[in-house]
Amino acid sequence: MPQVSTDRFTVVEQATDLFWKKGYAETSVEDIVQATGLNRYAIYNRFGGKREMLLQALEGFVNQRRTAFMAQFQDDSMRPLQAIRQIFTGFIEEILQTGNGCLMCNTVSEIAPKDPDIAEVCRGYQEQFVAMLMPVLKQAQSAGEIRPELESRAVANTLLIFKIGLATMAKAGAPQEQLVNALDLQIAALGYPEEIRSTCSEEN
Repeated sequence: MPQVSTDRFTVVEQATDLFWKKGYAETSVEDIVQATGLNRYAIYNRFGGKREMLLQALEGFVNQRRTAFMAQFQDDSMRPLQAIRQIFTGFIEEILQTGNGCLMCNTVSEIAPKDPDIAEVCRGYQEQFVAMLMPVLKQAQSAGEIRPELESRAVANTLLIFKIGLATMAKAGAPQEQLVNALDLQIAALGYPEEIRSTCSEEN
């Protein structure tokens, strides 16, 4: 039994790891008891139950990803499309290292169709991802990196769909080279300059 944490954030993180590795259905309350050290009464009293703990786990995931994405997009050392590519390559590496897929993508397929509240959280995350991409894409257009006729929201939505596909392929064990090649082809379709492609290739 692990040492019991009184910190709510730590407990939610421990539950998040379980949901990410096992999925919601395969994570039992007893699993949460064993991971957190809390007894069942404390879990229900402090968090409301397994479903409510998943909602808090998803909220924490959204906040963490938003912070990480914004830090990446605000890095002045990279061109706009390089920053976007870096987000996606980091996403690929994370899934290949853990083998757990994307927590949000997993939840969308497993739970969201059956739970309106969880579906709303998932949609909110997707909308935030698109909203964060749009200004970076506009910067890329201003810099001549993306074809001017492309509409930034449409491109951002396309990249969101591509991200979900990447998560599925990476979780299924697709090799990193194949996933990165697909990413470069996707970005190239936007009007990705050869000079930036070369710079990104040197980073790998």
